Amino acid sequence: MALKNIYKVTVGVIGTGNFGTALANLLSERCNKVLLYARSKEKAMQLIKSRKNGYHEIADNIDIITDLSLLTEKCNLIFPIVPSINFREMIKNLSPYLKPYHILIHGTKGFDFDKTKKGVESLEKEVVNGRNNLNAIYGAMQQTEKLLKMVQGEQKADGKKV
Repeated sequence: MALKNIYKVTVGVIGTGNFGTALANLLSERCNKVLLYARSKEKAMQLIKSRKNGYHEIADNIDIITDLSLLTEKCNLIFPIVPSINFREMIKNLSPYLKPYHILIHGTKGFDFDKTKKGVESLEKEVVNGRNNLNAIYGAMQQTEKLLKMVQGEQKADGKKV
């Protein structure tokens, strides 16, 4: 039997495509609440009304929202899951709301970074933009369980229990 809602945290997912919706559903099995951000109000209303996205049913503990400031207010752990063509604009829109405690785990591939820089370095420059407001951006999702424990306050970054 799978454990349900074992972490008393709210996490955010940005992107209502197949991958974003699937990830939100997976997170909803382990987290108290998931906020799923839709870029358009029309898409959000359609998802709220149908509680379905393509072949994905949307779990009851997922709220669909269109406000990035609300997402960052309620969530310390955020998963941007958007197509690479939309990533730069999304991160520019998100950046003003990020604080040092936010953790981003992206699921985007094929960035259009400046070829002279490494991907994360270029992304950090885009997000931070002269401000020290970014804790971490992770591209690998195998750290999710550890991060959920950190966000909930069960363990430190070094893996030791609090």
